[in-house]
Amino acid sequence: MNDKIFCENSIGLLILAGGRSLRMGRDKANLPISGKSFAEYIASAMGKYSEYIISSNSNFRLEGFITLPDEELLKGKGPAAGIISALGFCRSRRLMVVPCDAPFVDRDVALKLWEKAEKQERPIPVVAESKQGPEPLIGIYPKDVAGIMRDAVIHDIKKVRDILGQTGYDSVKMDDDKLVNINSPKDYERI
Repeated sequence: MNDKIFCENSIGLLILAGGRSLRMGRDKANLPISGKSFAEYIASAMGKYSEYIISSNSNFRLEGFITLPDEELLKGKGPAAGIISALGFCRSRRLMVVPCDAPFVDRDVALKLWEKAEKQERPIPVVAESKQGPEPLIGIYPKDVAGIMRDAVIHDIKKVRDILGQTGYDSVKMDDDKLVNINSPKDYERI
């Protein structure tokens, strides 16, 4: 498939790195894997996009990415705040969203999501699905859902999974090995 498919279809890449990493005890975006940080590893595995954004409320920087803090009104509202802030900021029509603690998400995952997203009759998120169900932090989000998401968060609906119930969504079954989420030192030791 065309290496520039995401650029040609106005899809940006958003890496979510705004969490407090309480269970890990240290910043997950900077955890080393194969000689790179998690964030660098994800960025190199994802391919080319029309723009690159990293959501972070700290001084975290990633070469080639715009570091974007959460909108003031959304601070402390979880990963939904990062997605909403980036959708409001970006020039792209859609964003491929990946959390910094899912280092095995790659271009193949994004391509499978895109194949489903381009067939949608209306702009709704398309998220990865594991054996445990939808993985709402791994998906392609259209810019058009930012307002619905913002209203949900302002009305205290913080879980992205719950917000998707309001926007509507579709999902694509993926290999669970690609969707591994590293939340604790024990998880990190396993990989």
